[in-house]
Amino acid sequence: MWHVLLQHIMDSYPTPEDINGGEETAPSKRLMHIFPYEKTTDGEMILEALCIDDIRTRCPRFNEWMTKLEEGIRNDYF
Repeated sequence: MWHVLLQHIMDSYPTPEDINGGEETAPSKRLMHIFPYEKTTDGEMILEALCIDDIRTRCPRFNEWMTKLEEGIRNDYF
């Protein structure tokens, strides 16, 4: 049942980045309403289960940020 609720939330927004509408509608708060969720421990586990390329494809602002970091590393800015 929880996966149906998550899919409904995802389908309601153009990208996952648009889901965060404020303090009470932040993704972590939404997850806490669906099932027991601890941001500091479960967040890492969720990211490990996801493919970074899928995240980058679905989240253009995140992808832009990652691209800048990669360019900075390639150009020895860091």
